[in-house]
Amino acid sequence: MKRKGFTLIELMVVIATIGLLAAIALPKFSNVTSQAKAANVQGNLAVVRTSIGLFYAKTETYPNFKGTSTYSTGDLSDVKSTGINGEEIYFTDVYSKSEMASTPSSEFIENNADYLRKRITTGSEKNGGWTYSYDDGTIIADLPDNAYGQGIIWSKF
Repeated sequence: MKRKGFTLIELMVVIATIGLLAAIALPKFSNVTSQAKAANVQGNLAVVRTSIGLFYAKTETYPNFKGTSTYSTGDLSDVKSTGINGEEIYFTDVYSKSEMASTPSSEFIENNADYLRKRITTGSEKNGGWTYSYDDGTIIADLPDNAYGQGIIWSKF
């Protein structure tokens, strides 16, 4: 009489093979999260820089977040300037969001000492926010270098 099923040895070989494959594959996928965070910040930075450029083109001044709630909350609804034709232009007219995009959480967040600029906070303390100069419209991610393990020097990006 033949029995149907697997022997204990066969099951152990299959489990060992799956374990070996997992041990090889998992380290390759563990870096994906940090790559996604870095790409998120880079994409948001490109959008904000483009919006600052558009705002400058319409008003011939860079958005001045000073004196607004932006520094404490990231709210952009009260950032405005007078346009070339005398009309009032809000930053949200060129940047379609009412709040600054947040930088993903990192355990390494600290203020960037190389820049004497005002920090725009975009969430909890674990979010780096942005460092912005309204004198020349430059903006960087307020993250320490290599914050997400990608070797990115955020103070120069």
